[in-house]
Amino acid sequence: MRPGFTTTITILRPTVAEDEFGTDVLDWSEPEPVPVDFMVSVQPLSSSEGPAERPQVVTGWQLISPPGRDLPLRPIDRIRIPSGLVFAVIGDILRFPHPMKPDGVHHVEAMLERVSG
Repeated sequence: MRPGFTTTITILRPTVAEDEFGTDVLDWSEPEPVPVDFMVSVQPLSSSEGPAERPQVVTGWQLISPPGRDLPLRPIDRIRIPSGLVFAVIGDILRFPHPMKPDGVHHVEAMLERVSG
């Protein structure tokens, strides 16, 4: 285990289904689990609360892979950690180029969000 990279994750990938109009839609009823065989860093960044009449808490998180490790993560995926918490991927996946390996990935960063309430 590398220092700072202490969280095991599973990528959750939606299946594609057809709605009543024949349009492809993402189906989260039974997402496909994509195991990741190395640990990453998942850290909280920010938190905000909704109004009293609609209580909810939105927490921002950041995922970082260890140096030299890429993830098969896509912007439509979700992440599950061992405690059972599930996070949505927000925005693009940032793949930082490796300084010594042409076309290599040095590490991956992704913004995550969890909404509860």
